[in-house]
Amino acid sequence: MNEKLLKLSAEKILKDFGLDFSHDKIKDLRNSFLNSAKESSQKDPGKFAEILLENKLNEDDLDILLKNLTVGETYFFRDEKLFSTLSSDSIKDIITKKKFVSVWSAGCASGEEPYSLAILFDKFYKNNSHVQFKILASDINKHSIEKAKKGFYRDWSFRSTPAWVKEEYFSEREKGIFEIDKKIKNFVEFSIINLSEIEKLKNNPAKFDIIICRNVLIYFSKPLVKELLEAFYYKLNSGGIFITTSSESVNINKNLFAKFADGNNSIFIKRNEKLEKAQLINFNNQHEFKKEITFKKIAPLKKTNPQKEHLPKKDLNKIFDEAVKKYYSSQLNESLKLFSEIEIDVLGTDKKFKHETELYFYLIKNNFRIGNISQASKFCEHILKNEKLDYRLHYIHGILLQENGKYEDAEAAFNKSIYLNNKFALSFFALGNLQKSLGKNSYQKNFRKAEQLLLDLENEQIVKYSDGISASELLKQISSLSGQ
Repeated sequence: MNEKLLKLSAEKILKDFGLDFSHDKIKDLRNSFLNSAKESSQKDPGKFAEILLENKLNEDDLDILLKNLTVGETYFFRDEKLFSTLSSDSIKDIITKKKFVSVWSAGCASGEEPYSLAILFDKFYKNNSHVQFKILASDINKHSIEKAKKGFYRDWSFRSTPAWVKEEYFSEREKGIFEIDKKIKNFVEFSIINLSEIEKLKNNPAKFDIIICRNVLIYFSKPLVKELLEAFYYKLNSGGIFITTSSESVNINKNLFAKFADGNNSIFIKRNEKLEKAQLINFNNQHEFKKEITFKKIAPLKKTNPQKEHLPKKDLNKIFDEAVKKYYSSQLNESLKLFSEIEIDVLGTDKKFKHETELYFYLIKNNFRIGNISQASKFCEHILKNEKLDYRLHYIHGILLQENGKYEDAEAAFNKSIYLNNKFALSFFALGNLQKSLGKNSYQKNFRKAEQLLLDLENEQIVKYSDGISASELLKQISSLSGQ
């Protein structure tokens, strides 16, 4: 394909679908045409593009192209922190005051996100029989919507998903294929919606209490993102909640939305004339969405004169291994309990634990994933006093500092991590993302370095210490952010 044809195709796709493939992202467009041509009736990518420009692409081939232009990478309960917040007392207080709650999952891919929401609502609000829920789930891709409507999923859609989800809400129809409960299906209505058609969105009279649009804005041009966020504001009821991702939150117009949760960069509340301050969630009191119990307060970092007790000797290494397994299977309540048990047992005594650094690393990440930023920060600062050369700790410290609005300190922490390990892609990505949000041009250099490191990995290989993000997914995010 020649450059002129690619440029014309990019302009056409931007005009019709709002997807931005200008500048550095033109290489992604070329790959999308190559892959689409292989799957379609038109094997030549140049001919495929020409038919698109002539408006003669058939519906099936257009759907193939749209599928390849975006990453439909998703699974059930993908963001533990988000679903933990949605089951918190602060959200419950808002929801239980209503008789009918309407939700829009915009850009739902193959349905894992809206079905996760339906499961969450059923589990945590079924005792509030006066509250009725309805979820609209939309995507531009017809194939994705058809798959979502059928409600059949393979094991890959349950990676990092808590075990109870599959056990309670799915039935195995044949080996490795699971069907979602019909009760949950009835919660969700699927529809094909083109988010770039702003006037159609505004003219539709439907209003929502919650709008979720995650990993979607990164594909759109900056002017369209601005218009779309204004449309979302218009579509929300008074006091409605808008949910995106932390990386996409840089686009939020602070005159339209206020942070709903202190320390959370992805959940916002619609500003009204009388709204002076966003409601704050106390993360120490919120429910962990996987279990209907609250976390016990973690013991303080220091103990004095502990009394010796004649108890059976614990195998701390065995407990640690079990905690790590539970962590990676997303049983965060159980893993935190076990990690904390080891920390309490060792701290303030002369006991030695060979995995001490790893213990604190997991305590930090475990607390962070359930939204307990304050506790995670305390553990991080504590262990960094002794482990100043651990690049992972400086990286996660940077994330925590950024969550707390300490941007200069966060930048310094990311730079320390890179100095200690210049092969760690996540630090380059995090630093670039922070610099971009601060308006610094140096973000481009760090994004390029992250890209180089990620290209050495297999597409579906999980990036180390990312808790489930694949190399191809992170590359797509970098590509999209670089072009905005």
